[in-house]
Amino acid sequence: MTKVQRLIALIVVILLLGFGVVFIIIRTTMRPIKSYWTEVGSWSLNIVGASTIPVTLQYLIIGHNEPPLFKYLLFWNNKYLKVSDGPSIMTHQRSNDVLYNMYIQSTLKNSFKEKNLSLTLKTNLWNKTLPYGEASVKLVSNPVNWLYQLWDYGGTQGAYRSHHRYYLSLKNNSHTSVRILGLVQSGNYTIEKMQYIMPSPINTIMTKLSHGNPFPKGGVLLTPGKSIMLYCIISINSNLYRNIYFDPGISLVKNKIHGIQLVPATTWITYFG
Repeated sequence: MTKVQRLIALIVVILLLGFGVVFIIIRTTMRPIKSYWTEVGSWSLNIVGASTIPVTLQYLIIGHNEPPLFKYLLFWNNKYLKVSDGPSIMTHQRSNDVLYNMYIQSTLKNSFKEKNLSLTLKTNLWNKTLPYGEASVKLVSNPVNWLYQLWDYGGTQGAYRSHHRYYLSLKNNSHTSVRILGLVQSGNYTIEKMQYIMPSPINTIMTKLSHGNPFPKGGVLLTPGKSIMLYCIISINSNLYRNIYFDPGISLVKNKIHGIQLVPATTWITYFG
């Protein structure tokens, strides 16, 4: 093969390689981008509440390379909960994804235990029925307000855990002693290792089980002006639910009258999107 022939062959090889690279680039750029919706439910609700006090629940929807949503209509597909106001939706842009974090103010209609929930979301693009998770609700007709809640702390968020630390700090601002009998729940969670510290410590985050006293069966008497911290472990009896909404009540006795006081909910969120 002469030098001219070798040169021509080299030029042909270079041209073929160039055409191949261009073809791969064109094919890659012309490949359709996947677009789809992801709903994030997997909630377990354990609520002690009242029909007169709405609860705010969460739900997450992610649009992957999808057009934006700007119209929403949402309702529960059951007789147990009712959307009392339109959902408040916070949007977050992440690369090609848009996260729609919905805050759903809902009214509790009935007491029930371990019911599967779903909701229907109507938007400007589609109507879908979405799985939410499982819920248990215990309605209290006349909740009391005998103790002042200093704060609560529900532990850490992130990776899935079947056990969660739960703290609750209370103070008796009245002139009458109140006996605390313990926590009241609505579902199948297990409340383990109930402890108490009196008065409530200032540095609560560093508190360990060994710092407290075992909670007696007859409860603890909280005299006027005193504070107390309740500490326990909440065990979730199912690994199907990754996001936890725990809203217990406190069983109390004052002047030989029994009452249940409601407290704000604590959430443990596994999936942030």
